Amino acid sequence: MKKHALVIGGTGMLKRVIESLCKEGFHVSAMGRSHDHFLKMMEEISVPGDVSFIQADYYSPVQFQEGLIQAVLDRGTFDLAAVWMRSNASDSFQWLLQYIAKDDKFTELYEIKGSHASREPFKGLETSSLKWMRIILGFCFEGEKARWLTHEEISEGVLKAISLKASLFTAGVTEPWEKRPS
Repeated sequence: MKKHALVIGGTGMLKRVIESLCKEGFHVSAMGRSHDHFLKMMEEISVPGDVSFIQADYYSPVQFQEGLIQAVLDRGTFDLAAVWMRSNASDSFQWLLQYIAKDDKFTELYEIKGSHASREPFKGLETSSLKWMRIILGFCFEGEKARWLTHEEISEGVLKAISLKASLFTAGVTEPWEKRPS
């Protein structure tokens, strides 16, 4: 059986992460709310046969849980998860952490957060079945002007963090804080 990856947020800014994971031999379960966005993403990547769609909204805990459970039943437990979820969906994220941690199989979980997460303490978690790591999406400078990262730059940062297995990784910069784009 192929290695199994979960990507939440993949039909938008993480589509290149999906493509890269497929090229590395993963079957990717991509969760999103919109089937239309998923179909558009599938047209834009080069390995669509190795991607399955989980149509679910992480703001709907029952739908979210059922989608993930079905993906595991269909394709096996997750070896890796790259997860972009808004902070006000913490109930679903906590459920995901517990669901992954209860399995005997080891999973690398990369939680992807916006620049404000650079202001929060993060300790992560490492058990026999789970390593929880965080990727912070910052910004970059073009001359004196700051701008947010593009989807390509975000994907590059996420893939670099995954290759380094970094417990805490920042794509771009988060300082000087007062210079971040508005």
